[in-house]
Formats: sequence, C-alpha cells, structure tokens
Amino acid sequence: MSEYGSIVFKSPEWLPVALGVAALVILVSLWGYGRARLPMRLKIAGITLKTLGIALLCFCLLEPQWVRKKATPGANIIAVLADNSQGMAIRDAGSTTSRAEELAKALKPEPGDWQEALDENFQIRRYTFDTRLWTTDDFDSLDFKGRASSLIGATRNLGQRFSGRSLAGILVFSDGNATDLESLNDGLGPLPPVYPVVMGNKSDIKDISITSVQVTSSTFEDAPVTIRCTVAATGFPADQIEVRLLDPDGALLDTQFTAAGQAMNIKFEVKPPALGVSFYTVEVGQAEQPEDEATEEEATMANNRRIVAVERRREPYRILYVAGRPNWEYKFLKRALEDDPQVDLVGLIRIAKREPKFVFLGREGESSNPLFKGFGGDEEGERYDKPILKRLNVRDEDELKDGFPKSAAELFGYHAIILDDLESAFFMPHQLELIRRYVSERGAGFMMLGGQESFTQGNYENTPIAELLPVYLERRGSVSPVDNLEFALTREGLISPWVRLRKTEADEEDRLEKMPKFRVLNQVDRIKPGASVMASMTDENGGELPALVVQRYGHGKSSALLVGDMWRWQMAGDGKREDLPRAWRQMIRWLVADVPNRVQLTTEADSGAGRKLIVRARDEEFKPLDFANVELSVLPAGDESKAIDLSVETAGTETGAFWSTYNPRDEGGYVARAKVRDEDGKVIGDVEAGWASNPAADEFRSLQPNVALMQDLAKRTGGRVLAVSDLAKWAKELPTKQSPVMESFLTPLWHLPWMFAAALLLLVTEWWLRRMHWLP
Repeated sequence: MSEYGSIVFKSPEWLPVALGVAALVILVSLWGYGRARLPMRLKIAGITLKTLGIALLCFCLLEPQWVRKKATPGANIIAVLADNSQGMAIRDAGSTTSRAEELAKALKPEPGDWQEALDENFQIRRYTFDTRLWTTDDFDSLDFKGRASSLIGATRNLGQRFSGRSLAGILVFSDGNATDLESLNDGLGPLPPVYPVVMGNKSDIKDISITSVQVTSSTFEDAPVTIRCTVAATGFPADQIEVRLLDPDGALLDTQFTAAGQAMNIKFEVKPPALGVSFYTVEVGQAEQPEDEATEEEATMANNRRIVAVERRREPYRILYVAGRPNWEYKFLKRALEDDPQVDLVGLIRIAKREPKFVFLGREGESSNPLFKGFGGDEEGERYDKPILKRLNVRDEDELKDGFPKSAAELFGYHAIILDDLESAFFMPHQLELIRRYVSERGAGFMMLGGQESFTQGNYENTPIAELLPVYLERRGSVSPVDNLEFALTREGLISPWVRLRKTEADEEDRLEKMPKFRVLNQVDRIKPGASVMASMTDENGGELPALVVQRYGHGKSSALLVGDMWRWQMAGDGKREDLPRAWRQMIRWLVADVPNRVQLTTEADSGAGRKLIVRARDEEFKPLDFANVELSVLPAGDESKAIDLSVETAGTETGAFWSTYNPRDEGGYVARAKVRDEDGKVIGDVEAGWASNPAADEFRSLQPNVALMQDLAKRTGGRVLAVSDLAKWAKELPTKQSPVMESFLTPLWHLPWMFAAALLLLVTEWWLRRMHWLP
C-alpha cells in the first residue's frame, strides 16, 4: 500500500453492469455528436463531459472505499537521542547562545509542542550519548560534559537494542561531529528511519586546531620516525601560527611556523632514543606577538594539543647472510650494523667448497679439513665431503649447525636473507623452493648481491630463485666486459628515502659525483614487469645498466644489488667513509620493514573512545595458530604498576586471531602488551603496541556542524534532516508514515456529497452545451 492508501470496491459484482452502461453511453454519445453540425472541439467536449459524468456514477455503483493506514496509537516506539558531549558547548559566530543551550530549549517540554503530539501516537524513549549510550527519563540530566560523541555507535546500538521490536524511528539531536566516524565503514546495521536535527550553523568561529596527526616509520637514518600534522585555522593569519613538538619528558624538541598561502601541513622528523613505545606531544597556538598587539581569544583550546605514540621495535630483526666465500662485503655490512640495536646479522660463510672423500690432505688419522682450523674448537671441524661453513653471531650452538636451513620452521625465523656470491648448486632443490615460499608466504625480504657466482653466473636460471628475482636472467644478446662504472640513482631512487643519503636532491647529486668507480657488475638487460630500478651504472660508452632493482613478491619483497664490489665505496676517502655503512643500514631497514613476526599486536579505533586490540598468532611455518594462550594487558602511560589485565576472545571470522577492547578513562598514552604461548606452554611471542587517547582534541577536531554526516545517516535509513522549526509538523505527519505496527481505516467514497455533485455538474454542463446549440 502506498503512502496515500488504496481504493477497494465493496460491490465488485456490479462491475459488468457498470462497464456495460459506460460503454453504451460512450457509443450513444459518439453517434449523437457525430451527426451534429458542430466544431470538432465542441463535439470532443460534449462526449468527454457525458462520459466522465456517467463513469463517475458507475464508479459509485461499485461502492468504492478509500483504505489508509496509520501507526497504531501506543504500539510503536520513537527513540529521541540527544548529544551530551562537551562539543555542544560551542557558540556559533554571532550567536548569543551555545548549541547546548539551543538543544536544551528544543528538548524542554511545552504544552502543545512536538513532544506532546508525538506522545499521542508513539511511546517515546529518551536517550543521551557521549562516550556511550545512556537511558534517561527526561533531558534535565544533560550537562554537556561528555568526553566524546559516539554518534555512530549510539545509533547502531539503538538498532541492536530494539531488534525485533516496533521501533518506528530515531530522532537525533547533534551537531554531527562524531568522534567514531571511522566506524561508519562497518555499516549501521538494521535501523529504522533516522531523523537528524542539526544543532548549530556554519559560521566563522575563531579557532586554531590540530585536525590530524600521522606517525610513519622511515628507513632514512637521520630520522627513522616522521610525525605529520595538519593544522586548521579560522580567523587567524597563517603566518602567526606556530607548531611545537615536545619529547616524552615535555621538553621542547622543535618549533615550526605555518606560512601564508600554503597548506598548513607540518612535518617533524625525530629519532627516538629509546626502543619500544614513546609518547610525544604536538601543540599549536598563536606565535608570540609584539607587545603592542593583543593576542586574540580562541573558541576553545581543547583542540590545540595532541599526544602521539611512536614505536621502535624492541626485538631485533634477524637477517641471514649466506656467502660463497669470505669477502669484503660481509666485513663492511657487519661493521655497519654493529651499532644498530634493531638488526641482528647472522652469518653463514663458506670457507671452502666440498671436496671428494678420496682427497686426503691432512695428517694420518685426521678426518677433518685442516683449512677449518683456527676458527673454533674441534667440534667445529667439517669433514672433507662437506663444504666448510663458518657460523657467525648465531643465537646458540644449534643454530645453523647443519648448514643452510632445510625446513620452514628453521628458515621462517629470519626476517630477511642475503645471498652473496653463492652458486645455485650450494642449495638442494627443496631449499631453493623453500626460499621462494619464505618470501611469498612468510612475507620476508630477499636480496642477492653481485659476484662471480651470483645471478646468471651462479646458474640460477630455471630455479625458484629466478622466479623470485626482479630481473630476468636470460639474456637476449652478448655481454661486453665493463669497467670504470659510475653509480647513479634513478628518479625513483632519488625520491625513495631508503636509497638516498642526503636530504636534498642537490646534495645527493653532489655526493654521487664524488663516488668511486666500480668494476664488477652482473649484467642484465631486462627487468620484470612491476619491478623498479632504483640505481644504475653508466659505463665508459655512456650505456646504462641496472644496479639496484626491487619488486614486491607475494607478501614479501625481493631485490637485486648487481654490483659485486660495493666495498670500493668505503675507499672513497675520509670524508665519505660513513656513506657506505649508512647506505647498508638503510637498505637493510627497507628490506625488513613490514616483515611480520609470529605474533602481532595491532590496535584500532572502536566505538567512542574505545580501542580494539587484536592479536594474531602463527605457527613456525607462519600458518594461523589454531590454539594459543593469550595474555593481554594495558599499561596506562606505560606504567607497569598500573597494568590492567583484559579478557581475550577468539575472532570467529579469522583463524589465529584474538581480540579484546579497552576504554581509556583519561587523556594520555597507553601501551598494550600481549604474551602468547602455544599448546605446549612455550612462549612464542611477547609484543607491545601503543596508542594515544585524545578525547578532547577528537571532540573539537571541527567546530562546524557536520551536515554531510547527518544527511548521510538520513539517506542510508530512509529518514530526512529536520530543523527545530520542522518538529511540530513532522510529529503530526509521522503517524501516516510507515511504522512496524499499523492499523487500517476506511473512508466510503460512493456516498460523499462531492461525488454526486461532481457527476451532476458534468452532466448539467453537457446538457447546457447541447441546448446552446439546439441539439436534442
């Protein structure tokens, strides 16, 4: 049934008679007027008038009744939802009252007002919301001190609370500045029509605020953490705004100023001295003014400060370096990473290749190879039929005891692999496939360095490693010897922080001009689709050859450093000897960045100011762990003495995932810590993650009413946006709208006076037309 109801006939059995009479009248009218000598327009008018008059009488013969529906009085519910957050205390420009005062006035009951009209047909349920949904008997309890505006969560909660009940609509009073706007991506769930009433008007409110802050990790050594913030200002010149960064102890680290005519985006680069989670503070305000100029007052200072969480990994990344012979590259790489607490380089270096069993070069009765002597005790000796391998910086005596890992459980414990001057025959076929899976499935990093037994020279064509590499090993033409190669960065390399070593392009180009010439390069003439050339070599004839190529592979990343004598860089002179170690550190950090651990802890915004903590656990082959014992706690401000243990539930839709929620009560930084044990009780991971709670800054992120959000809520649910002045009319019309429980009422049309008056008027008009033209 439509909004306007429908028509039913009480005597449908008279339909054949009615149709017959109507048809007969039409035929007689056509015959009569067809013989008359009248203009065509008068003939059509006469036929139409008589046909309509007789049709109206035939219509009444069927006893038509107008059937309409309206909400059954007292059977349906209307939820009235009021915003009780501190953001409602804002006063629009030119207004003498705040939004809170206007809201309180609109909700105050008055005789004959919209609430009384609504109460005649609906049960009214009253609610307020700030960080959560609250039930109230009346709105006298509104104090507008809530720390957040959980508009989306409160509306969704109402839909869930009244699921299966006769909720006809939700009337929402708010300025639309929801602090849980991100949760709208998860949908609203089943809801009746939502009718938002927007409090406040768009106006030029004088204010300076930090609208957003983003923290990103960088591989650039001088500043591994970048803090970007966006500043908004209304009524203040852009060149009079300063942004300050404070360290975890509250000491001033840096001050920057916004510039007129430019987007107010500020970037701070910091190098946190401590590992783990630290909390920095970003503040914004008016720059210091001359004494003769007064400082203007802002609408609120609550949005001028934000705390941000900065994380530096505690547990080091473990990198497996495998080399075919002792060389200079390992020496300089190891030296570069020695002072980096976040990287742990494990070496497996072949001292000599495998020798046949019948070769005997030692003393009589000696079964071990004398070439291995001097590197350790007798237990380190290797037999003649095995390659001589030296393990360096291993965690315990069992690590790499049998050489290169032969199982996923062994290999997947590393975050990256570097192969240096090592032929493919060193590996067994299943080990080559294991490396490919290691990068693709585990999401690890892989790098092959240039050398006389790397790439094509190492016979890697048609192996799983060839599939993994970002370059094609098969050449299309002959290869000419090269010498005196000049190293250069491509455009893509110049804009990548992990490739360049200087902050400006001019300084970087100056550095490249002073680099030494290289003499060893594994030449390739094709890169794979999707791969990127970050650096190239220029030979004496001006030809360019790829030097550093990278690509994504599965969940991990793969790189090819085709230069075989990077160590020459260290010989560039006293002033440049820090460049190679720095380059190695940045490349290694890029290689292991985003490589997951067996246990990961992430936090994401939940409804209101709440936080959802998600723990993901994997087994030794990085497959989701079906069973795990998870201990999860939250440390306000990282204080161990205030640790709060949380209950943990399994995520029903994701294997190996566990979650919990936490609602911080105060502004500040919070550290979540998770310890995971497998089914045998063995600890497989102890991780932490941090976040900052800024309820006041989130609440006052924008002082303008979010009309777009209110319109979106109405559109999604079939409601409409209302003004306060529309409430009385809306309350009277609402009973005729669709409701869960409705009743029908009938209005007989066939004996209404205007029906007969209309029929009589049509027939009399047609009679008068005929008499005026002397027709029978």
